[in-house]
Amino acid sequence: MKYEVILIGGGPVGMMLAGELALAGVKVCVIERLKETTPYSRALTVHPRTLEILDMRGVKSQLISQGRLLSRGHFAGLEAPLDFTVLDSSSNHTLFLPQSETEKVLEEWALSLGAEVWREVEALSVHQDEDGVDVKIAGPHGETTLRSAYVVGTDGARSLVRKHANISFEGTDATFTAILGMPFYLIWLL
Repeated sequence: MKYEVILIGGGPVGMMLAGELALAGVKVCVIERLKETTPYSRALTVHPRTLEILDMRGVKSQLISQGRLLSRGHFAGLEAPLDFTVLDSSSNHTLFLPQSETEKVLEEWALSLGAEVWREVEALSVHQDEDGVDVKIAGPHGETTLRSAYVVGTDGARSLVRKHANISFEGTDATFTAILGMPFYLIWLL
């Protein structure tokens, strides 16, 4: 087996896990269907505890240099703002930074630790046997199969890995759809 772990999905979760595994000396590969990090963001906030963890991994300062620190913020649309300055932490703030920028930094970090990232490659199927897992992929050079000891689905809500492993979705379906926009006053703040 060329890889011990194959991650399917190269978003922030996939890139963070790839870096963690590579840091531990695990031979890891990320399969991502997009050619490059999407310029569209599903989130704009990195919370204090996440910043503490990213600081332990040496990437917090790079993220901060690209974003804006906020000492107050909201959570889940609650009316009362949260005051992060009361936290006993060197990260007693949130970081206003598009998810796309966070993904880029995490990918660079994972690559620097030896993780491999295969872009423009889509996972088509996952099959497990007693000795490992086969992942059938398709990319610019055609179809092939990769083998590893483990596969992790970091490919979001419609996870191919979850479906092929027959793992049911135990959550609840979304009750509304939202579009993330940046009002003028936020652009002005940056």
